[in-house]
Amino acid sequence: MNTGNIVEYIDQQKIISAVILQEKQGKLRLLNENNREVNFSENRLSHISQVRLDTALSRDSIVSQLKQLTENRKKLSETINIQELWEILHEESEDIELSAMTLFCFDPPLTPDHEAAVIRAFFHDRLYFKFSQMIFAPYSAEQVEGKKRQLRETEKKERRIQDGAAWINDILNQKNGSSTAIDATIIDMLKSYYLFGNESEYTQTAKQIIKKSSLHSIEQLFHIFVKAGIWDQNENIHLLSLKISTAFSRKVLEQEQNLITNPIHFMDDPLRKNLTHIPLITIDGQSTLDFDDAVSLENTETGYMLGIHIIDVDAYIKSGDSIDMSARERASSIYMPDDKIPMIPPKLSEDLCSLKEGEIRPGISTLIRMNRFFEIQEYEIIPSIIKIHQKLSYTEANLLNGKNDPITTLYRIAIQLRDKRLKTGAIQITLPEVNVWVEENGEIGYSKIDRENSSRMLISELMILANSL
Repeated sequence: MNTGNIVEYIDQQKIISAVILQEKQGKLRLLNENNREVNFSENRLSHISQVRLDTALSRDSIVSQLKQLTENRKKLSETINIQELWEILHEESEDIELSAMTLFCFDPPLTPDHEAAVIRAFFHDRLYFKFSQMIFAPYSAEQVEGKKRQLRETEKKERRIQDGAAWINDILNQKNGSSTAIDATIIDMLKSYYLFGNESEYTQTAKQIIKKSSLHSIEQLFHIFVKAGIWDQNENIHLLSLKISTAFSRKVLEQEQNLITNPIHFMDDPLRKNLTHIPLITIDGQSTLDFDDAVSLENTETGYMLGIHIIDVDAYIKSGDSIDMSARERASSIYMPDDKIPMIPPKLSEDLCSLKEGEIRPGISTLIRMNRFFEIQEYEIIPSIIKIHQKLSYTEANLLNGKNDPITTLYRIAIQLRDKRLKTGAIQITLPEVNVWVEENGEIGYSKIDRENSSRMLISELMILANSL
């Protein structure tokens, strides 16, 4: 390798032609086709030509010749059909050297320009051959198909980046929304990145979309979604990030409708005891729609029969069915200031599976026989048929306490139960119940309720008792 030799090297995914101005122990000083002098290692050259330029010529003249040589090599490379070569050679297992590949591509006489053109062609089209150290190895048909799929995915990703950035910029420039159509997948990618940050599987693509757009931060995506009408300005981001579904599946809704149109015949169940003659009372909040527990109190010759009753949801929803599996996933109803996400469909929780006043329902009843000192003599837990005779709010029950039975006696029982628990080491944590809601005008309202009022304490103690038996 001498001064004046024409060489080529790769810089930023481009092949650059240059001439050697100086060589010393494998270190080269080059003048390239862009009229720039660069220092380069001999090992990093992609092609070395024995053709030489006269370095004594003017710099402009050398650069002009390099540009002309580059143009000639580009034109030669464009005549090479790599796919046709692969179809001929891909069943061959042997590697192909540069000189042999040049013969496959061009008819003699061959020049260094032909070799350089081959390198350029295979450098720009890497779909069919593996190219390294002047050696060409055809990929198998399976490998080519895999690379094609990868190429299609890369092109698809690039289109999404371009389209996503254009959509964002269009929204920023429009007063309301966007006039640009957008693939829903792109919106889902941006949503995922906003909700999960770097944990999103679409992080890299979303970052590139934002970078290519006029946005400056991920936080601005929220306003883009609001302006596009995708999210509300008060969108509950926590529901989305925690992947909490607010809707029930088609299977769940179908089962719900079937239960409503084809009610179960629990009245015919021989295992259930008919307790509809006992006057049951529900005591709940003023706005409660789903009533799941009730209490009763009867006088007996030796004292009282205390009843603690709950709706028997198992009569309607069987283990492993669609509603049951959905309820297991939800685990609980979620109450928010502006919404409620029920554990089971509202037509069940607020109607069929609710202890509504005057309606007969299947229940599980805990019947506790007490003496006149409120000491437990015996108890039984049975499947039952029950009916609510009276529905009271906590406020209404408070007003009746001390005036009417059974509320007054139930309260006395609750007081004794609590005293007994505290004497045996129970810890009483007294915190107010805080209710928060959103008014129609968007204002936030709240209230604090004393959990220690008589009716709330009454229900709390009786439920603790039932669970302890």
